[in-house]
Amino acid sequence: MFEEISAFLGSYHFLGNDLWQWTLSLLIILGGYVSVKILYFLFNRLLKNLVKKTKTKTDDIIVETTEKPVMLAVMLVSFWWAIHRLDVSPQMLKVVDYAYQILIIINVCWVITRIAEGLIKEYSRKSEKAIDYRIRIIIRTIKWVVWIIGVLTALNNMGVNVGAVITGLGIGGVAVAFAAQDTIKNLFAGFVIFFDKPFKIGDRIVVGTYDGTVEDIGLRSVRVRLLNRQLVTLSTASVVDAAVVNVTAEPAKRITVTLGLTYDTTPEKMQLALQLLKDTPKTITQIEKDSFPYFVEYGDSSLNLKYLYDIKPGEDFFETQSKVNLHILTEFNKNGLDFAFPTQTIYVKN
Repeated sequence: MFEEISAFLGSYHFLGNDLWQWTLSLLIILGGYVSVKILYFLFNRLLKNLVKKTKTKTDDIIVETTEKPVMLAVMLVSFWWAIHRLDVSPQMLKVVDYAYQILIIINVCWVITRIAEGLIKEYSRKSEKAIDYRIRIIIRTIKWVVWIIGVLTALNNMGVNVGAVITGLGIGGVAVAFAAQDTIKNLFAGFVIFFDKPFKIGDRIVVGTYDGTVEDIGLRSVRVRLLNRQLVTLSTASVVDAAVVNVTAEPAKRITVTLGLTYDTTPEKMQLALQLLKDTPKTITQIEKDSFPYFVEYGDSSLNLKYLYDIKPGEDFFETQSKVNLHILTEFNKNGLDFAFPTQTIYVKN
């Protein structure tokens, strides 16, 4: 029976190979697929459960990040073997070998970047509550370096003179520098932000006319969510050149309120107004305990007070101001303290 099947498969030819050769190559690819399924089972049922029992997280990260690249490598090997055992032209084999080398380099770079990213994220959490923009920049830089090395290696394996390419880039570097001077400036500005750390993701900042919360920091741009919910992307160079106010970093946000009472306010009523303002922190817990009310001047149409208070760090800026203003309005109305509005007294001489 086996001999009959072999004779049948050997009697038909397709693209220079009989059906028996094509069948074996397909079986090799199928074997690679089955091997991937077995590896998937081993990774998820055995290795992952095994490394969870260890004290270190390093092995967990390595197993997690290498799972897919290892499976891809098995499939690449099976395809390479299946094609190489066929009778194909040397030119075709050369193309296959080049493609295989490129794919292997891509897979290796994928493994390295995944492991590096996993390890950096894991061990950065031990010293910080969250992965901040500095860790993201480090990860992106490592990825760029690894992939650049991978591309140069692939070009070298394909027979490209990498040294000549780099020399050519050096000759044209002046023209490239002029053409990309803004990009280079932004990259340097990104490193300035990286090392100076004037703000971090989640901070509320004011840059020129823009006021909002930082959502992302890169080497070339900073994304800020404005108070009106619009997302603006600022170049790092423009941020570095501008005066940046980090509202979140302030120990407390000081607010000044100007109030005007009518001129028929008695000294006792004025003293009551000052005391009501001073007691505001007892009701509004979002502001600091110490507040500073002053009777500052006799205005054109009102007796003017200044009330200074500090919003606690982390409290909502506008919500707190609204609570304080509503509290003042309520207490002043309750105690018969009348707010003044612009008036003018005219004396007529007969």
